[in-house]
Amino acid sequence: MSNSASSSTTFGCSSSTNNITELKQSVVKNFFIDVQARKPNSWYGKCSICSQGVADTYGTTSNFVRHMKTKHESEYEEWLAKKNINLDTKQRNIDDMIKQKTNKYSSINPRQVKLTESIIKDLIIECGVPLSLVEQNGFKNFMEIVDPMYSLLSRRQLTYDKLPKLYDKMIMKLKLNTDLST
Repeated sequence: MSNSASSSTTFGCSSSTNNITELKQSVVKNFFIDVQARKPNSWYGKCSICSQGVADTYGTTSNFVRHMKTKHESEYEEWLAKKNINLDTKQRNIDDMIKQKTNKYSSINPRQVKLTESIIKDLIIECGVPLSLVEQNGFKNFMEIVDPMYSLLSRRQLTYDKLPKLYDKMIMKLKLNTDLST
């Protein structure tokens, strides 16, 4: 098995790259040489073990991974063991989903309320960050690190619930201040 695969191609990854995607791209980096773009939407590389050429749609790795699994299973399995990555890609069962759901704050929990208000006031209003922030994987990952029990808001909740309530609250304060000053 050779780890001297050289590649002049930059592998495009989104900010939401997960371990499985990194692993699949790592297969290309570790087992294929002379990786290069071909045609508008494809890339090609030679297997560093058997020199067989493999092509795939650019950015996808299924053909590269399939080649390793079928032609060089022992080398591939050995490499996976060294990577020590759990490839358990089965769907989560309903029990796991229920457990995850019950481990989140309720909507009236003080911590939930405080984080939600901070997202709205500090990020969306003060910093001018778009509402789509709450749908971005980077933000979701960040909030999971900040507080794993926080229940993420949807863009719809912001648009139709949280922001209108905040608007009404601001109008009431403005009316009260205007009445007091006259």
